[in-house]
Amino acid sequence: MLLARCTAWLLCFSFPALGQHLPPAADTAGYVKGGYHKFTDTFYLGTFTTTDSTTVRAYLPATRLGYERAIDYFETPPGLVPHPKRYTLNIIQVHTMRVHGRYYENLFVEEESIDVLALRLLGGPVELFTYAEPQAVPIPLPLPGAGVLVAGVAYTNTHWYLRRKGQVIKVRRGQFAEQLSAYFADCPALSQAVARGNEHHRFQELPALVEQYNQYLASLQK
Repeated sequence: MLLARCTAWLLCFSFPALGQHLPPAADTAGYVKGGYHKFTDTFYLGTFTTTDSTTVRAYLPATRLGYERAIDYFETPPGLVPHPKRYTLNIIQVHTMRVHGRYYENLFVEEESIDVLALRLLGGPVELFTYAEPQAVPIPLPLPGAGVLVAGVAYTNTHWYLRRKGQVIKVRRGQFAEQLSAYFADCPALSQAVARGNEHHRFQELPALVEQYNQYLASLQK
């Protein structure tokens, strides 16, 4: 009965600048991308919560699929002249960040912090978080005279994290079919499609798969 129902459903589908005295403003009050010889981000008024449960209002970055190592922030809008002071906060000091309608969290996998502010893409019974890690692959290029130039080809390494009932797991690309077919085991049709590696049921399609699974769980409550 569960298999038939699932198949039918699938067919239809505390810091130097705490910013407590900032004037009230909407989260969508955004300023400046780039500049300061450093930033490639856009800053908006938002909040972050530290690991000691302090909530801070500040102008925060809000365009990337997650942040690692550190984030820069401002007490006053960047882009003003003279330029406001920039502060840097280590990611290990941050628990959550809410800015420009986005929610980031420093997740714990098997009680160990991933030291990344991952972006939550999907809420629901299963939450999906991601971090897009910029990387480069070294490519040797032959030069005249038998020389070799090593150039880097940029690419993005996407990391996925799932949370259900407070438990976080990292989705591993090389174990995707085995790992996710087990994770979706209570929806046999979806589980079997992932196990077989069917089209649109692979690593890069994980957001759609989690959304389908959450919708299926919601359908059971009707």
